[in-house]
Amino acid sequence: MEMAWIKLMALSGFATINVLTSGDYFSSNKAVFLDRDDTLIIDVPYNGDPDKVVLMPGARAACELLRQLDFLLVVVTNQSGVGRGKITIEDVSAVNERMLELLGQNLFSAIYCCY
Repeated sequence: MEMAWIKLMALSGFATINVLTSGDYFSSNKAVFLDRDDTLIIDVPYNGDPDKVVLMPGARAACELLRQLDFLLVVVTNQSGVGRGKITIEDVSAVNERMLELLGQNLFSAIYCCY
């Protein structure tokens, strides 16, 4: 499945929206906003290493069920480590990509990261 990422960066450089456009995921009028750390993946403070990404128990099954019920899934994550210089935007993107790989990339419609 071909996926296109649209990255919009605020002029301040502190907010990024990555929108995953694939299939008909935007046809739903129901949405669930999920926090990334300690909801979908186990929180590792200032994690910039995709190899440290571990799913929370039941996260994949819950997301699959929500998609079956026609919910739009949006991941929301505040990554203050970027602003503090502890991790880079590229680190955050790599961790997000790994999370999507483990959860099933076709499940998610958008990821929003506040820095």
